[in-house]
Amino acid sequence: MLHVLMKPKPHTRGAMEHREGEQAWPANGDAVLEDVLEILRERLEMSVVIHRPAAGAYHFLVEYAPPQAPEVLALAQLLSRRLPELWFVVDRLFVNAGVFHRRQFGYKLNLVPATNVHLPRAIRAALRGVL
Repeated sequence: MLHVLMKPKPHTRGAMEHREGEQAWPANGDAVLEDVLEILRERLEMSVVIHRPAAGAYHFLVEYAPPQAPEVLALAQLLSRRLPELWFVVDRLFVNAGVFHRRQFGYKLNLVPATNVHLPRAIRAALRGVL
């Protein structure tokens, strides 16, 4: 959205010009989040701390240790597949509809698919059927 407003093109600016920048949390969002966390607890024995800020840019924050990074990527991918209309942020990655994106060249506003982000084989095997 920011890219469209900063570098307007006639065919894209009109759709974004009067739209709010916030993502609305869907009515079933809490149930989907709890369901995904339960799946990860059962299959990966993963437990993370979820923070729900009262206000701000994020609907929830996940507190995790660095060795848990692959499991958190799995959390983001599974959650984004269940809520495909939302964008999620994991470190420097953006996730939408199960696809990881990053900024082009690391700093530009263009988002490009992150082709070098993969879940480890053990996590893919544990989540077979739900991912």
